[in-house]
Amino acid sequence: MISSERQGAVDVIKITGRLDTEQIGGLAKAVGPLLKPGVRVVIDLSRVTVADGAGLEWLLDVLDEAVALGGEVKLAAATPLIDDVLGMTGVGDRFDRHGSVLCAVGGFA
Repeated sequence: MISSERQGAVDVIKITGRLDTEQIGGLAKAVGPLLKPGVRVVIDLSRVTVADGAGLEWLLDVLDEAVALGGEVKLAAATPLIDDVLGMTGVGDRFDRHGSVLCAVGGFA
């Protein structure tokens, strides 16, 4: 499940369940319209249980597109398992990561 909310000038995307091939279509639909010049996005990973290569690639694609538009993407509240996956694959090194959504949103100030 994917939901989004606006916190000030920041869009927060909440992903629940799997960050994998099956979710990519829904993720693209939810995030695509947000990708505008100067976009500020926080992806809340607190409820992600599994991430596969396609899910990690999607994260990198969103980051690349946002940066090309002069924007930024931060990751927040990754579970220990997802944090390990991000670290072991090197994907996490490309992002500004925070322990909570509140800290990530505040990081844009």
